[in-house]
Parts: sequence; C-alpha cells; structure tokens
Amino acid sequence: MTAAELTEAVALMGSKKMSTARAALDEWGHAAQLRKVQEECAELIAAINRAARGRGNANMIEEAGQVWFMLLQLREIIGHERFAASVDAATDKARARLLADGECDAFACLPEGRKP
Repeated sequence: MTAAELTEAVALMGSKKMSTARAALDEWGHAAQLRKVQEECAELIAAINRAARGRGNANMIEEAGQVWFMLLQLREIIGHERFAASVDAATDKARARLLADGECDAFACLPEGRKP
C-alpha cells in the first residue's frame, strides 16, 4: 500500500473514527495510549493463537478491530508521513519476499492448513 492509498483508506474510515482517536489521545495522553497499543496487540496475538487451535475466531475479529483503532492513534502520535512511509516499506518488503519465494501460504503454520 502506498502512502497515498493509506491516506485514502484512512479517509474512507470517516472523520468520526479519526476524531475519536484524536480525542482519546487528548484525554489519556500519548504514553497511556502507547501502552494500550501494546495491550491490544497482545490480546490480538492471544486471539490468533486460539483461532489457530480451532477455538473460533470471533474474539480475533474483535481484537483486530481494537488494534486497528489503536493504530489510528499511533499514526497520530508518530505522524502521518512517517507512518505511511513505514507501511510502504513493509509492503515493499513483503512484495519482495513473495516474489523471491514464488508462492506464499499465510496459513501453512495452522494445524492441517486450517483457515481461521
């Protein structure tokens, strides 16, 4: 995803979500919300592990939404341009790996190739 695509994607999410993310930062502060990013990422990791063990994915979906909202706040903290540049770099790295590996199965690590 390019920086322009990321900006467009964020814009598509609506100003209500962005204004709520900014309000959360104003209310609780950057340090507290950075800790909250860590907490929500850890909860998503645990939910993904549960899904990989076949225990359903409803919680994983909820946690992914929480992480996405926290990433909106992180984007505000570190700056839109730096965040977009980081997404661009991650995208380029993944694209290079996909081209080098030929075919990539994101679910190969799950039991019996099961998709969550």
